[in-house]
Amino acid sequence: MFILGFLVIFMLTATLVAAINWLNLIPWRRAASAHWTERNRLVTTVRSSLVFTAIGAGSLVFLVTHIYFPDLPGYFTLNILAFWLGSTVGTYALVRELYPGLPFVIWCKNTLMTISVFYGPTIIIGLGCIFMPEQFSLVSLLIFGLVAGLHFWLCFGGAIRLSARLKFIYPAGAELQRIVAATAQKLGVNQPRHVWQAPSHIANAIAFPTTQELIFFNRAVEICTPEEIATICAHELGHLAESKRQILVRLLLSMGFLPYIFIIPLMHALGIAGMFLPFLFLVIMNRIKNSYWQRLEKQADKIGAFSQQGDGDYARALEKLYQANHSPAVNITTNSTHPHLYDRLISAGITPEYPRPAKPNAVTASFWWLLVTNLVLVFIMLRH
Repeated sequence: MFILGFLVIFMLTATLVAAINWLNLIPWRRAASAHWTERNRLVTTVRSSLVFTAIGAGSLVFLVTHIYFPDLPGYFTLNILAFWLGSTVGTYALVRELYPGLPFVIWCKNTLMTISVFYGPTIIIGLGCIFMPEQFSLVSLLIFGLVAGLHFWLCFGGAIRLSARLKFIYPAGAELQRIVAATAQKLGVNQPRHVWQAPSHIANAIAFPTTQELIFFNRAVEICTPEEIATICAHELGHLAESKRQILVRLLLSMGFLPYIFIIPLMHALGIAGMFLPFLFLVIMNRIKNSYWQRLEKQADKIGAFSQQGDGDYARALEKLYQANHSPAVNITTNSTHPHLYDRLISAGITPEYPRPAKPNAVTASFWWLLVTNLVLVFIMLRH
């Protein structure tokens, strides 16, 4: 019977998330003839709300089933898994509309790789919170040590090794290896230990300074010329050439989430203040981290522009990546990990042929009605 409850919650959550995202994309569809920067600005608002849409839809399903279908079979941990899987699968319809023809299998692989590489620490701390006792004790320290150890394992190649073992990434082809080797020689920097490729609808490349490895997503290789790929490679090699001090600061800033693991004993000891202290620390650390990473991105941008063979190679590569990824030319906030594309193009020596776009809205209209609906249902539940 637990399976029935799991399937009901999964289907309801997935359907609701897909429906909300479909509605959120209406302004983007209506702007079909607009400049790509305007369309990307509109879709960025939808993407920035994805996490809240998933949480809001999941909590909405939870409250409705809890209030009106209290006898629905289920188990708490299984239900949480159903909410998470439903909200994740529910986003596929949105991604499929943005990237027509994207196979479900490829999307699944990309999602799993993204989770392992980028969201692994978040999942680990979530699991740590579940098992954390209410009182500070030796067990608390052991769980903290295990979570910190897994975090560093991911940072020092664990995420890449896992992705390679699961066939989410594979060794780069001969032509890409040649471009990377030639660019490294031109810049006078060390060759990466490994260069990987990932079958993906995302056009991007990622550097891992802690392990001296690069990952190129296939879409970036498909849409860029060899000269443009070389400038992207130079940018990423710039990250691999970061000093030991810069890499150490990166690692320390990536640990801003760790105090959250103590949220249960902190709430037990300090009440509601115990919930806000780790959150406040995380917000402060995140602002510092984004500011520091943006500085490193600007440093790498200079290397990318310096390496170009022809004027505008690096700027054209950046524009292609942003356009293909539906990324905005101007970010929602200045405190992002990357500078605004518009400013990056100017820094690369190219003045865009279009005026500076407006920044995207932070949230969609659905944010507010999801919030209000959830609050109303909480009130109803409390009345019961």
